[in-house]
Formats: sequence, C-alpha cells, structure tokens
Amino acid sequence: MTKLNNFKVFKHVLPNGLTILVKPQHTIPRVESHLWYNVGSKDEGQGEQGITHLIEHMLFKGTKNLSESDINLITHKLSGISNAFTSHDATCYTFRFPSNVWQESLALFAECMQNATFDPQTLASELKAVIEEFRLYQDDYQGLVVEKMIEALWPQHPYRTPVLGLKQDICNIGQERLLEYYKKHYHPANATLVVVGDVQPNEVFKLAETHFGKIPGKPNYTKHKFLFEPDIQRKTIQLFRDIQVPWCCYFFEIPGLRDGQNYIFDAASLLLGGGKSSRLHKKLVEQTEIAVEVACSIYEFFDRGLFAITVYPKSMSDIAQIEQIINLEILELQKKLIADWEMESVKKRAQVDFTTLLEDTEKQAAMIGNLYVATKDESAFEKYMENIEKLDKKQIQNFFIEYFSPATLHAGYLYPMLELDKPKFHKLQTEADKQEAKLLEKLIRSTPVEGGKWVTKVNESKLQKFSYPKLKSFKLDNGLVVTFYNNPTIPSISAILNFKASSLYDEDGAEGCFIFLIRLMLEKTKKYDAKKMAQFLETNGIYIGNLNDVITFKCLNQNFEQALDILYQILTQPSFDAQTISKIKHQAISELKEFWDTPLEFIEQVTREHIYQNHPYSKNPAGNLKSVPNLTAADLKKSFKKYISPVNTNLIIVGDLSNIDLEKTVKKHLGTWSGLEIPDLEFPAIILPKDTEKHINSNRDQTVITIAAPSVSRKSPEYNHLAILDVILTGGPGFSSNSRLFDLREKYGLFYAIGGSLVYGAKEEPGLMLIKTLVSHDKVEKAKKLILASINDLGQNGIIQDEFEMAKNMILSSLVENFESNMQTASAFLFLQKFKLDINLFDKMGDTFSIIKIDEVNKVAKKFCRSSCFSFITVGRARPNR
Repeated sequence: MTKLNNFKVFKHVLPNGLTILVKPQHTIPRVESHLWYNVGSKDEGQGEQGITHLIEHMLFKGTKNLSESDINLITHKLSGISNAFTSHDATCYTFRFPSNVWQESLALFAECMQNATFDPQTLASELKAVIEEFRLYQDDYQGLVVEKMIEALWPQHPYRTPVLGLKQDICNIGQERLLEYYKKHYHPANATLVVVGDVQPNEVFKLAETHFGKIPGKPNYTKHKFLFEPDIQRKTIQLFRDIQVPWCCYFFEIPGLRDGQNYIFDAASLLLGGGKSSRLHKKLVEQTEIAVEVACSIYEFFDRGLFAITVYPKSMSDIAQIEQIINLEILELQKKLIADWEMESVKKRAQVDFTTLLEDTEKQAAMIGNLYVATKDESAFEKYMENIEKLDKKQIQNFFIEYFSPATLHAGYLYPMLELDKPKFHKLQTEADKQEAKLLEKLIRSTPVEGGKWVTKVNESKLQKFSYPKLKSFKLDNGLVVTFYNNPTIPSISAILNFKASSLYDEDGAEGCFIFLIRLMLEKTKKYDAKKMAQFLETNGIYIGNLNDVITFKCLNQNFEQALDILYQILTQPSFDAQTISKIKHQAISELKEFWDTPLEFIEQVTREHIYQNHPYSKNPAGNLKSVPNLTAADLKKSFKKYISPVNTNLIIVGDLSNIDLEKTVKKHLGTWSGLEIPDLEFPAIILPKDTEKHINSNRDQTVITIAAPSVSRKSPEYNHLAILDVILTGGPGFSSNSRLFDLREKYGLFYAIGGSLVYGAKEEPGLMLIKTLVSHDKVEKAKKLILASINDLGQNGIIQDEFEMAKNMILSSLVENFESNMQTASAFLFLQKFKLDINLFDKMGDTFSIIKIDEVNKVAKKFCRSSCFSFITVGRARPNR
C-alpha cells in the first residue's frame, strides 16, 4: 500500500487542562479552528433536556464583551465562516479564517469560554429559531426512524433523548439554569482545541497559552457514567408518512467510538454494503433485483455504536426476502473468511478515502477532535491507516461473529401512509401546532438586535497573496481537450470528463435520456459485465461515477492508467442489454419518486419550471416520471451516437502526475476514441410567468419557500455586480451569517436557516435570483412580506460603502477555497475551459473588482431587486386564502 506520511498531529496541554491538537497543512492559506467541549446531550438532567444544544445556539450570541451580533460581524469582516454542532457526546464550535487573521478565533473562543451571558431577550428570539429546527427534523423522516430506534434500543441510557431535547424543557429553561450548566461544563479541563491548516504547531501553542492560560481549570471535574443493559432481543420501528418510496434500515449494536475499533467497522461497512462489488449490492440489487439501492453506515456514539444497513426495496412485498438475504450473507461472513480480492478492495478503497480526507481541513479537524474527545489518544487519527493496513480476514470474521445475529437485527421501516390515515395525521399536526403556540406565547422580544462592539476593534483582513495553480493543456487529434495540473502533495489523482453535449440536449418527451445513458455506460461494457467492472474498479481503488452530466474519477496515482483504460471501455463499448436498462430504469424511477417525496429538494425544480417555462433550463436533468419509464434502447443508442464524442469534450486531470508522461499516456488510452461534432444549442428567449405565485400541497411540519426571478448569464457584464449584492443580501458562496436575510432570522426567529444566491445556476443563459428557506406554515405570509421588503430595500436604497468593500473582500478572499482539493481544482479549471475564460482569471479578479464602483452596483440593484420581478413558490400544507 502507498504510504501516507503527512498526517502527524501535534499535542500540547496547558496547566489548566486545555488540550491543544495541531495538524499543519499548507495547501491554501486557510485555518480551521475547532473548540470541542466534552459535554453532550447525554450529560443533561431531568427538566433540562436540550440545554446543551440550546447553549450551542447561544454561546456565540453575546458575552460580557461581545454583543449578540459581534461574532457574525467579525466573521464576515475577516472573510471567515463560523459554525457549531452538538451530538449526544460532545459539542464543537468552529471558525474558518484566512491564515493571516486566524488568531482572532482564539480570542473569541476564550471570551465565550469565560463570559457568556445568555441574555433573556436574545434567548427569546433564538428559541423561536430552535423550534423551527425541531420542525425541520420532524420532516426528516428517515432521521426520525433512526431517532425512534435509538430511543427503543437504549431506554435506560440518555442517548434515548434526541440531541434537540424536549420543546417543553427548552422553552422553560431560563438564564439562571443556562449559566449553571455552562459554568459546570464549559472550562479548559473539559475542552480540546483543534487547529488544522496553514499554521505551525509552536505558534499555535504559544497563542493558546496567551488566550487561555489564565482561565482557571477545574481539576476535580468529573462526569456521570451511564450503563447499558444489553439483551438478546429485536426491536422494530414502523413509521408511516405521506411518501411514495418505502425505506428500510437495519441495525446491529456495536462498541462505541472510545473502544478504538472504528477501522474494523469501516472495513466491514465497505465489505457488506459499500459499492457495487459489496456483498449486499450484488445479492439485492444485481442478482435478485429486489432492491434499487443498498448502503451501510456507522452511527458513532462514544459509549455505543450502531452498524446500519439501509435499503430501498423495489416493492414492500420484497422486504421479508431482503431481510432473509441479509441474515444469510452475514451467516456466510461468520462461517468463511472473505476472499483475497475483497480484502484487497477494502484496503485500497479505505486508502483512497483517506487521501480524500487529507485534502479537506474541515473534515480533518472534525475527525481529529471527535476521535480525541472519545479516546483521549491524539494519535488515533494517525493510527487509522496503520490499523487498516494490519487488518486481516480473521478480525473481520470475528467482528461479524461477535456483534451480528438474526436475533439482534433491529429493523426500522418508513412506509407510505394509507389514505385513511392522512386526516388523522393532519389532526395530530394541528394539535402539535396548538401546543407549540402556547410554548411560544411567552417568547417575546421587546428590544432590537444589539449592534457590534468588539468588531470595531478588529481590523479588516487584508488579501493574502496566493499562487493560483496554473493550468496546462493539450488537444488530441480526436478533439479531446485535456487540461491538467501536477499537485504532488498527496499520491492521488482526480479527474472530470465534461462532454460538449449535456442533458440540455434531451429531446422533448425523452427528458433524462442523457444522464440515463451515462449511468448505463458506467454500469457495464462489452468487455466488463457489471460484476467484473465493479470488482476491477474497487480492487484497484478506482472511484468512477457521474455528477449529473459529467463523469468523475479518483484513484491513487499508481492506478491512473488502469482508470484511463476502464474509462475508454466506458466511452466506446457500452452494453445496451435489456436487463441492465430495466434495472437502471427501476433505480431512476425510485430516485425520482424519492426526490418528489422531499420538498426541500424538489422545490428548486418546481421553481425552475415556473420561471423558465419552455426554456431548456426548466428541465430536470434526471427526467420525470413520464419520460424515464418510456426510454428505450433505441433512444439510448441514438443519444450515444450523437452526443458521446471527444470533439470539444474537456478532460480535467489534477493530482500527483510527477512520474507520468501525461500526453503520451492519455493519447495511448483515449486517442482512438472517436465521435461526431456536436452542434451548439440555440436557446429561446425566457418569457416571464404571468402568475407570480405557486403552491404545492405537502403534508409536512414546515413550508419550504423560494422567492425567485431571472438573473444574468455567467459572462454578463453585470454578473460581478450581482455577485457583490449576493454577499450582502444572502451571504454569498461563503455562507456569511452577516447578510441582510440572516438579520431577519436574528430579529424575528422565523427561520432556522435562510440563504440563496442572486446568480444561482448562471451559465450560458441567465441563472436565477433565488432565496430559499423553511418556516412554520402559519408564518408563511410574514416571511414573504419580510423577504420581499428586504429585496425592495436593496433595490431602492442600495448599499453603503462598508458593505460594498467587505463584500468585495469576501469574494476575493474566498477564491482560494476553489483549490483546497484536487477535485475542487479540477472543477475550477473546468469552469474556465467551459466558459472560455482567461486562464489567469483568478489572478486578475482583484483588478477586475477594483474598478467596480458602488454607484454601478446600486444601479444593478435598482434594476434587479424589485419585488414585482419575483415569483413566490411554496411547498407545504394548504395556504389560507390570501
């Protein structure tokens, strides 16, 4: 196996007990700072269930020296991102800053560790947002099945209570109780600071001493330990909701994360349900064809874990057979050692997965922190791949013997609701609404949102010099354009193949044909049947798949030629056999039904259809439930002949190409690929809809809202002006929490989250100005009024100089985020090639934005930001007459 030597974690402990873990990574000038507290929802007492999560919301909302707005304002001013999350076991607060200002995160962390106030006025508005979060999770039906299973499995353990807690508890928790809980658990001896990115360990240790060293520790701090009462038993959960597609999830109890066996769990997950060569995929999806999708995952609690097998059955009548096959396959794993190729595949894929992790500082910081808080072993992150390399077949066999049995196979089911039960469900929702309304009655905020204090002392971040990767390219005789960049940091390669044609070329009535074709090509070829294809790819650690219209692949650099060889087979020798077409059709139909079961996902498609009408941008790339069932082999062959061509197709390759003669290698494998020249599309004019409102009924706890209007194309001279306005109104691509829309959330507590983009989907043709949020059904009209008023205010009154300068700075500062990983770099290069933009665009962006004047931006705001231009789309319970 290829050695990965760049994952050393450095540790230092301050006298007050604060642990500091540092992993340097100098890919881009960014630093992830995470402060972990070893306190989670399991540590809560009676009457305070949900207090840890509530503190997560409140800790960044004001201290003795920070106003409730300061952290949002500071994060925006420094072109950063702030976040937080709570689990059953721990809580984590995060900042991501440019490396020349990352130190500010330590000052903010230290202030929040000592001086939180939990102001009652702020608490009143934030609790409303938390209640909206409750509703959000109530509408996550699969998550609800898992939550109810945990409650059934561990009734004596505090894991039984959801992280969000109980509404009646959190609405009755006041400032005094919050402070009591905070002072008990939030101190250096119970905290771990994790810093990953463009830093040096000794620098971090010194700065941590400066900011945290004088905070008193609690050497006698202890936590209550909880016991489980295991048994030989089977628990079953059945949940009925207004959906089309049933879903099954099977659980086995396994040791918790603190036992340090997570590498075995991950290997077993890959073996059983990870990828097309996995045991259950072959049996359930390929051989019997009674499932359209199967996967495995691990729920990693510190004290106990769950090994989950999720299945989308083709029919509810197949569920009994699915469970029988799962039990038989596990019995086989208990009786016999796995094959050599399976062991090789597990190790190779784990290695490729680990290289992906090493490209992502945010995920590294999260994994390092979570592992350390659970195990107290700073080398747990480093040991992961060592343990994978040493893993043998007997360990895997013993894992299945010890923890898996038909008697302890717990089953969770999400079933479509009967028509006769829908009125009953609506009645339950109405009763819950009334109870919630009573809880919210006392949550009244009478003061305005406090402005910034600390932020006035913080200097705006200066743009750092960054040497953007310089693409190189060559063109083969067959018309294939190859763009590449050698990044030897990690021994892996990522690639994107983008055809000249796309789903926009689908004929009327055959929507979804192009993506169906790509899936068919990836399934099997004339040389490799589905089984051989999957086994070849996964034994060599080659990930190849599609993201809508494009094909992507990732592999270790030593397997690059094998990846190109299989790519050639995919592009030139697809199999159009009836059985494979039928299987993919069932999968595609099931996915479309699942898509239309999920309002948060499908509302954007509804919005596109409403705005674009007969324009090609209105089409769902995956097709629809009328077109996909009618696709034939003849349709697919026709599309293949017309559109799968190297002519003006872009292949972007980024990674460790140090010992590869790339032009010679690509020509060897893809040089004989041939095809037709693809004509350019001619787009019709976009005609605005006459009706500016549209509602789709959906029996959910929240209503999903989009407010949308046509925007501009990517090459429009007004694009950059709208990009500046986007940061100010929605938060932009950096997800700034100091946007005008987020201010509505802070003031009214209407939304758990709100965002969008003023240049959403801008390509050759105009994109959308699109704002998206979720609210309780009784607050829809208020949300509409406030959002449209915010849009109108932007158009009528424009922006001020400070907003203008900070928005430009955030856009320019965030450009480096496009180059953290090989795949992100490849995507950035594809963007340049696809739109025929200057290859030095990123270097020149500073000059481009420096000549934009605020008056020009305000003219664009006046032109586009008018409520009369926007349509209002809702998906949720029936709206009252307006």
